[in-house]
This record gives sequence, structure tokens and C-alpha cells, in this order.
Amino acid sequence: MAKSSRRRVGLDVDGVLADLITPCLAVASEMTGKEITPDHMKSWDFDHLVPPEMLEPFWERIGKPGLCGSLVPLDGAVDGVKALSEVADVYIVTSYLRGAAQWVHERDGWLQDHFGIPHARMVYTKAKYTFHGHMLVDDKPDNVSEWADEYSGGASLRVPVLWSQPYNSMTKFPSNIDYRIVRTNDWMKLIDILHSRTYPRTSV
Repeated sequence: MAKSSRRRVGLDVDGVLADLITPCLAVASEMTGKEITPDHMKSWDFDHLVPPEMLEPFWERIGKPGLCGSLVPLDGAVDGVKALSEVADVYIVTSYLRGAAQWVHERDGWLQDHFGIPHARMVYTKAKYTFHGHMLVDDKPDNVSEWADEYSGGASLRVPVLWSQPYNSMTKFPSNIDYRIVRTNDWMKLIDILHSRTYPRTSV
């Protein structure tokens, strides 16, 4: 098979394509007996929503069979990925949920059902900086920062994107990469960026 000359874009799932927040907040509220809302999300990590002694049972609840497969796509995600796929080769770059043996299987089916993304374009890793592409879109600041650092050479051709969410809006990056990072949750802006850059065939 000939190597594609199209741009290669890596997309995170939770917080970019899927709404994991709603079920997580519901479980945290039930376990703590307090109403926990999106306003309580002060950072990307869900661990701060429950006391330390509840962390293990919290993630066991989130990882129960069926939850991953029942997640709701975020508004605009299905149409956004469809439009992006017309101009780029879209890959999924996501990590499995700790302790949830069936997570990958459910996620594969979910991505195929909602987005038509084939298994061959799904990458499961916590080391997202290893994804070799023109753009990485993620809502976790650390993933975006590490990817930007890894591909500092030819910076104008590598676009690290922090997918804007209320819980990452105050993120500060080191000055050497901050100017490169795009902050958006607009699918059309991603497409405009891809159209505006000149990517030589040998860039990836």
C-alpha cells in the first residue's frame, strides 16, 4: 500500500470526542453524597473529585463493563471528525482506563459505530508524544506539552492543540512551546490550520 501524502492528525477521545465527565461526576456525587458539578473540575484529572480512600472504588465503578460503550459523543464531534477526515488521515491516540480489561474492546466498537474509524487507526498509549503526525489534539495539557517538546524541530509543521475545556483554560505552558500551542474546540479551525500550512511529503 502506498504511503499517504495527506496530513496525519491524532485525536484524543475523552474530552475531545466523548463525554466522560458526565458519568464521572455522577459516580463521584453518589459516592461522596455531595452534588459534584462541572464547576468542581479545576483540573484535567478526576482524582481530585473524591477523597483518596475512594479513588480505587471510584475507578472500578467507571471501568465497569458497559460504561465506555455508552458514552455520548460531544456536541459537534461526529460532524467535526467527518469534515476533518476529508482533508486528513485521522488517527485515534488514546489511553486505556486503568484496571478496565474490556475498555479497549468497547472503545474500538464505540469509535467505529459513531465515527467510522477503523481499528488500524487506533493507537492505545499513555506515551502520546510517540505519535508521529502533523497535529495532536488533546484536552490534557501534559500530553500536548510533551508532544510539542518531542517535535520541536520544524515547529511550524507540527501543531499541538489543547482542546479547550473549562478545566484546562488556565493552563500555562513553558514559553518555548506556549507560542506554538493552539487552544480551540472548533473543528473548522483545525481544518483551516491544516489548509494554511505547507507540509512537504517528507515531513512525517
